[in-house]
Amino acid sequence: MRGLPRDDNGAVEGFAGAVGPDSTLYVVWADGNHLIFTSSSDGGHTFARTHNIIDTAPIMFSIDAVARANGFPQIAIDPRGGSKGGRLYVTWADYRNGEIDVFCSSSKDYGASWSPATRVNGDPVHNGADHFFQWMAVDPSDGFIYVAFYDRRGDPKNRAQAVVLARSTDGGRSFQNYSWTEQPFNAKGAFIGDYNGLAVMNGRVYGIWTEKPEDIATRNTVIRVGLADFAASSASSANSSVSPRANLK
Repeated sequence: MRGLPRDDNGAVEGFAGAVGPDSTLYVVWADGNHLIFTSSSDGGHTFARTHNIIDTAPIMFSIDAVARANGFPQIAIDPRGGSKGGRLYVTWADYRNGEIDVFCSSSKDYGASWSPATRVNGDPVHNGADHFFQWMAVDPSDGFIYVAFYDRRGDPKNRAQAVVLARSTDGGRSFQNYSWTEQPFNAKGAFIGDYNGLAVMNGRVYGIWTEKPEDIATRNTVIRVGLADFAASSASSANSSVSPRANLK
């Protein structure tokens, strides 16, 4: 088994990877208050020298009413060719603003340099609302970026979360937020997993996440699958605050 370069105490935490159209493997993980990056162009036999790409506030944190949470990074690539393709994106969550926010950074040179962090959730800074368990996908048809996450902006007590889908059409410089679920849920200390999931193709976004419904007494949690169809939406609905055709199963 081949291993990635490790830190001094042998720990590698929050690992995520993405494969480019030329089969290059790009990987990122958390090391203290830093995100570390490397790549492999030979199928994982060897890796380039690791380097710190982003300084963060702590991405290990506790959240009220949730058993555990983290802000581990994810990485994705725009697989299109030409001048518009090939850009790398990393997203993570940390509490540099006093509450937990979701951030995104991009690289136009295959990870050599990275843009300053862009705040993904669009609610006011310092409002006390936490946002966490983000997941990201890039649409290979147009390069648009999607990030889904739990969002507590609708609960003044910062205990119940809904699911929000953020969309960027300008290479991660800004994000429009859409409400993917209407009814927030309070996990009441339950374990709701460590990860969510997201996939997109041709403007159709599929998400998967965990909830603790108030009206299901026999189950601790349930899995939800959501669809947001931007391709089938009019321009007016796509610019609204509600995710277009967001269907839950």
